[in-house]
Amino acid sequence: MTVEPAQAKYDQGLGEFILLYEDLRQAPSPDEALLAFLQSTYEAAAGLAKRDRKSLERQPF
Repeated sequence: MTVEPAQAKYDQGLGEFILLYEDLRQAPSPDEALLAFLQSTYEAAAGLAKRDRKSLERQPF
């Protein structure tokens, strides 16, 4: 399980992955970094939960 971008980390106290605002703000492309973080954490959670992603997710147009 790889969570992106590299600055993202797991916070034991919160029990979840976080991406600090300052790290996001300083990214070369903050929009792309945020999308990578959201997509990679979703994929990790869906995989761990053994979700049937194909039946749950809408296909892009």
